[in-house]
Amino acid sequence: MQRIFKASEVTWPLLEKQLVEIVMPTNLGEKGIEEIKQYLRTINVPIPDPFNWTWSTSFGSLPKRISHHAHLNGINFNSTIMQTLGDIGSKYTGSGKKYLFDITRNIDWNAGDFGDEGSCFWGSNRNALNILQDNWVYAIRLWKEDKSFNEERLIGWARAWLVHINRYPMQFILFNGYGLETYKIARILSSWLNLTYVNIDLTNNGETEETLYINKGKGYIIAAEENLILSYDLRLE
Repeated sequence: MQRIFKASEVTWPLLEKQLVEIVMPTNLGEKGIEEIKQYLRTINVPIPDPFNWTWSTSFGSLPKRISHHAHLNGINFNSTIMQTLGDIGSKYTGSGKKYLFDITRNIDWNAGDFGDEGSCFWGSNRNALNILQDNWVYAIRLWKEDKSFNEERLIGWARAWLVHINRYPMQFILFNGYGLETYKIARILSSWLNLTYVNIDLTNNGETEETLYINKGKGYIIAAEENLILSYDLRLE
């Protein structure tokens, strides 16, 4: 079987179809902690210091423990605050789950090979594949072990399109995930690249439902916090 690299051994850009294994962090890390601190400042909640920033302990999840700390200071969290804290946590934690991925510019698989049997790019919008390849758009593909034939092999199960829109500073657009929610694929990439991500409005030449169909008109930008944007037009022809 092809060699599998640990995420810490490689960086962008990968070699064509170079397999990488990443273990998602179980705790927030510095970026996640800082984002929560920034959010607490915006709602005027005193920042616990010292504080155990482990996401889950025997005393409950981090949002619940922060809520308890705030309550001791006369502040009661509503459901919106708790949801926001949970959303921040979901960006940076992954329960230690392992993912195996590669990145390619060659669209040489069949519909359904990577959970994408419902994609119109292999049906009514097949010309979209030409647009992707003509503009050097990448696919990130996820793999898993399959032992159903008494032999060790890998099969695909998810993918999304990836556009490297800027080198300095580094920025990527991710869209149209299949097999796994697009935000989870964004989380995998951002964890590997030590960046962050956010959901954005996404169009191609001002449209979302032309040949290059963009699911729900949404995508994700993967970049450093200071380089995030809220919308983007791909302009692929």
